[in-house]
Amino acid sequence: MVPEKEEKKELAFYCVKMTIVIEIEGFEDGLQQIEDRFIVIRAKSQEDAYLKLEKKKDDYIQPY
Repeated sequence: MVPEKEEKKELAFYCVKMTIVIEIEGFEDGLQQIEDRFIVIRAKSQEDAYLKLEKKKDDYIQPY
């Protein structure tokens, strides 16, 4: 029996929403600021997009 070739999925663009908590220097009390970010990423599937972003999330949360 000849094994079937695994179908190659093409990369597509996916938009993933991230919610980031913003820390403001010098403030420890009160309401926290949050920011929604929409990241466009190339992946093979929606699940693959989330996995890729999970690996690179630290790149998106660097202070500025």
